[in-house]
Amino acid sequence: MLASNPLFPRIAYINRAIYNDLKEEYFDEVTSYDLYHYAKPNPKYYQEILSRHNLKVDEVIFFGNSKKHDIDPASSIGIKSYLVHDEGGISFKEMLEIIKAI
Repeated sequence: MLASNPLFPRIAYINRAIYNDLKEEYFDEVTSYDLYHYAKPNPKYYQEILSRHNLKVDEVIFFGNSKKHDIDPASSIGIKSYLVHDEGGISFKEMLEIIKAI
């Protein structure tokens, strides 16, 4: 799932992902404003994702590039979260290695 801040239509996030060498078929769902009621950094956004997919916090790993908007709110509801950032987090390459190992 690509859980970007749902402020735009799905196609905007797909194009952004493709620009960053991520293929659309990598994702079962891409969050967008037409599907979600909350946005980052509201923890209810992450709870809504879990509810929509019938998932528990221990079944999910979250990767984000903002401590304030991604990591802190996801972690606050118990989701294991990784900061993906060149300074002070794991690299994009390390994120892909974690995903491949799952």
